[in-house]
Amino acid sequence: MRSSTSHAWTGSELFVWGGSGPGCPGGGACGDGALLDPVAGTWRTVDGASAPTARDGAYTVCTDKEVFVWGGRADSCAGAPANRSPMGCPDGALFDPAANSWRPVAAAPATLTGREFGSAIWTGKWVIVWGGLTNDSAGNLLYLGDGARYDPALAVWLPVSTANAPSPRARQGAVWTGTQMIIWGGENYPGYLGDGAAYDPALDAWASISSVGAPRARNYAAATWTGHAMVVMGGHDDSDYFRDGGLFDPPSNTWGGQTVPAPGGFISSNEIAWTGTEVLTWSGSSSGNWGGLFDPLSKAWQQMAPPPAGFTNRVPEVLAWTGTEMIVWGGQSLGSDIIQFFDDGAVYDPP
Repeated sequence: MRSSTSHAWTGSELFVWGGSGPGCPGGGACGDGALLDPVAGTWRTVDGASAPTARDGAYTVCTDKEVFVWGGRADSCAGAPANRSPMGCPDGALFDPAANSWRPVAAAPATLTGREFGSAIWTGKWVIVWGGLTNDSAGNLLYLGDGARYDPALAVWLPVSTANAPSPRARQGAVWTGTQMIIWGGENYPGYLGDGAAYDPALDAWASISSVGAPRARNYAAATWTGHAMVVMGGHDDSDYFRDGGLFDPPSNTWGGQTVPAPGGFISSNEIAWTGTEVLTWSGSSSGNWGGLFDPLSKAWQQMAPPPAGFTNRVPEVLAWTGTEMIVWGGQSLGSDIIQFFDDGAVYDPP
């Protein structure tokens, strides 16, 4: 029972590690994890030797063979100034599911401060870490507008240019197009952001993306890449949980209109998945669970079958696409002053 976990689909198993909540020692951060085989319906323990220190909000992405876990928030972590340690872990490790073992990520450059709640993207060669939150020298929140690239094969970091980069932010949406990382939305408290930019690692260069026709500014927007366009959905600001989104076409640098608002409960999950033909989303509202399949060509929704009996209404912690099925796991309750955490899940097989 935890939130803000590191999680990723490895190609055959769902990796879940770390996080924080009542299931962690003292209600703080967890430093353990497990792998789910959805075919067998079984979990196996992630080995703890050489794992990162317990933390939540870490930058997590699956490379070709390993899961990259870096940064995040912890009670204490090596290499972070004492006044920055709650949000400033400047270290991490790579987990190999086949060997069930960890190896360290090389020491980050001094310019890459420890952070949480930013973006981590795998390009096929580089893990790109960008943006997020840390603490300044006085211990106050500091939003970041920088990043770096990490080559897991060579254990080398390179800086990401800051020229023409997006403004500092956290909790933004991010996708990899095959040639560029696109960043959109997010927050720089007390403001919410509705702009973005595209980063080309081959040129180490940023280019702004159009805001004309973009969705309303928000954080926690879910984003996915269809092979042709970036789909953005959901998210929220101080006044609304959004059920709409937008479609962005990089070659023309245009937004192709708003997505049709989901007809059911609000989309409060910050994860969506692309099946190859449709966008999947599943979340909870105070009135119950709701899931849907969105066709970006017709802009039409199809409601999912309901979850299994007894699967409690929630905002899910994990939503992962396996290539044939959607896995929903964990999450938190809604509609109550007392938050309930869940450690169960379900698998959805689309029509």
